[in-house]
Amino acid sequence: MKVVKKILVWVTFGLFGVLIGLSLPYKWNGDISEVALFPFDERVWERTFDVINALLLFVTLLTAIFKEQILAGIYHAKFEIDKNVEYREMVDNNEQGSKASSYEKVMLVQNVGNRSATNCRLVIDSVSCQCENDYHATEIDFNESEIFPQSFKPSNNQLKPQGTLAFSMFRILPKVVAREGERPMSFQIGNNEIEIRQGKTDYTITFHIEAEDMQSSTYKIVVHWNGRWQNRKTEMDKELKIEYIS
Repeated sequence: MKVVKKILVWVTFGLFGVLIGLSLPYKWNGDISEVALFPFDERVWERTFDVINALLLFVTLLTAIFKEQILAGIYHAKFEIDKNVEYREMVDNNEQGSKASSYEKVMLVQNVGNRSATNCRLVIDSVSCQCENDYHATEIDFNESEIFPQSFKPSNNQLKPQGTLAFSMFRILPKVVAREGERPMSFQIGNNEIEIRQGKTDYTITFHIEAEDMQSSTYKIVVHWNGRWQNRKTEMDKELKIEYIS
């Protein structure tokens, strides 16, 4: 798009130069006062067409050189994320009743551009946590930064114009006690297991969306959680809040 704007600016200045040229006297050895402003006789038209042809040739040359950049500026994909702060509850129904089996935050990404985006993925740039009494946030190490869409298919991973992809940003699973042993409560960001801090803690996730030859702006989401689990979302909402910073 920047290249297109530059070309339009050059063409505008070129046409402006033509007008300036037409307004100047073309008989430098004659009486300037006798030369009318914009004297449209044959010589003026010839000069005008010569200038216009030169400009067209110049624009054609630029178009041939910067064809791909110009097309990319006109036809491009553009990502927009859904900033809904809700997370969803996965419910397990049994004889004892209904309770949550996990809580999950799904990021919805829409292509608001006019070209398909290929190989889309959500990329985590950083994760940090800050407890209530901490002066500074602590960076958390993680292994896998890429999160692929839930409908990911290696042979057809395209986000068409006005299409939407869903990415599982984080999941919280409850503590499980079974005959085989005990599994502690789990907090997963993408494919990374994150240590759960007790007490009011802010988990800040910075991320962006990538595709072939493009990427989005950087976004930031903060998970406010005290490390407690509740069996239903209405109660869990008192323990867990989500906030978008940008």
